[in-house]
Amino acid sequence: MKLIRRLAGIAAASAIGIAGFAFNAAPAQAVFYDFYDVCKGFTKIDEATFKTQNGIKVGMVYLGWKGSTGENCVATIKSTPGTSNSKLVLAGIQIEGNSTKYTDSGDFTYYASITKKAAGKEIKWGGAIVVSDSQYAEYVSPWEHGG
Repeated sequence: MKLIRRLAGIAAASAIGIAGFAFNAAPAQAVFYDFYDVCKGFTKIDEATFKTQNGIKVGMVYLGWKGSTGENCVATIKSTPGTSNSKLVLAGIQIEGNSTKYTDSGDFTYYASITKKAAGKEIKWGGAIVVSDSQYAEYVSPWEHGG
């Protein structure tokens, strides 16, 4: 009888301990992306920081190059991923000799990105993050990185 009570006590203590672990679980980790996650296989060749009119950093835009395919990758990555701190995230590229501005844009949680072939041609690249009607950040490069 004493053995049964002792085992019951141990089982109850274990259940309380297990329940304690459930309530003390580590908080979920935020997911962060960097250039190499978004533009896999590309070499980073340029970047710009996005700051709003209030000087708050809201993200980065990166330019990558993959010589084996002649492609550029532009990635706009939010500084606070997973939050609804923006209305729009945009990444874009324009290739010399073509008036089309290729973009990827939307109310994305983490990033916007676009990949285009541009070997031997200069490009304009950039992006934007719109936080509110009065708070946004944008960057557009001059014609560059040709050749």
